Amino acid sequence: MDALKTKRKSLRTSFTTTANKLKECLAKKEDAKDGDELRAVKSQLQDKFLRLDEIQNKISSLLLENNETAAEYESDFQAAEDYRDNFLELKSKIETLLNKDFGSFWKVLQSLMW
Repeated sequence: MDALKTKRKSLRTSFTTTANKLKECLAKKEDAKDGDELRAVKSQLQDKFLRLDEIQNKISSLLLENNETAAEYESDFQAAEDYRDNFLELKSKIETLLNKDFGSFWKVLQSLMW
């Protein structure tokens, strides 16, 4: 289990770095946001979260198998939920922003066609 926890620690660090990069992109002024960059960082964040979630599930299963680690499971579960909540919040913000940008693009395109 120690090897899994070490791997998880590295993935959490990587996830946090990417999440912070994404937050910086989202904090830019509206006209300075780059849709391609947002999509790229979103893909990176999603990949990191999926790998982190896979390791987390393995660790959770191991913790639940042993009665002595049941208390550790509770705190471990809460930390995992914090990462999940962070991921879902950022994913939602990006999707909203990208859909908004697409809507604006579509309106301009329609006005050019008619």
